[in-house]
Amino acid sequence: MSGTIPTASSTTSETWSHIRSISNHTHSLSTKSSTMPSQQSPPLSLPRALRYLTLYAFPPGFILAFLHGIIAGQAVPALGIIPLVFSALIAMYLLHRNQISYGGSPIQLSPLNILVLDFVLVILYLVLLIISWIVLTEFYRDNGQIILGTYATVPQMLCCGVHVWFVLVDVGRMVKHSRECEDCAGAGHASGEYEPLKNGDRDAEEELEEARLPV
Repeated sequence: MSGTIPTASSTTSETWSHIRSISNHTHSLSTKSSTMPSQQSPPLSLPRALRYLTLYAFPPGFILAFLHGIIAGQAVPALGIIPLVFSALIAMYLLHRNQISYGGSPIQLSPLNILVLDFVLVILYLVLLIISWIVLTEFYRDNGQIILGTYATVPQMLCCGVHVWFVLVDVGRMVKHSRECEDCAGAGHASGEYEPLKNGDRDAEEELEEARLPV
């Protein structure tokens, strides 16, 4: 009968060579995966975190202010729901403006528009908060209503502080840019005169928009 019968030593050597080939293949795959760039999400910036704060402050602010308005029968601090709605809408727009622009939305807000909205909301929040504190301390005699009304003003105070921060940062950045701008320092420029943006001004405007809310 022709043919050879495999011995135990030959079978063992073939098995070890097969194991070594599998080990080398696994090591090469792990090396390639380690050299691939990591797909980690970028860290959350402070402007984005503050916009998220105004967005998440809307549900508790709405519920508390609405309940207090029904129980106490008073307009404040229930009217604080109005600026809370605008704060949430602005946050949603800025946090998802890429998706909104891709969807063909006609709404386009410039950095100056956002600054004006932040400033108007600061004024509105301050007026409503001052009226709310006066009404809560002078006209209410029910401790439960006072506590509920006080809690209802907390989300409004948080959103007001966020908008104050954005206004101060943007105004400070604009003042710094106007001082560094050589063209703005010329004596021939009248106040309020409109001129097209030059390359340097356009770059600074784009930097201002990116610094407001990095995406």
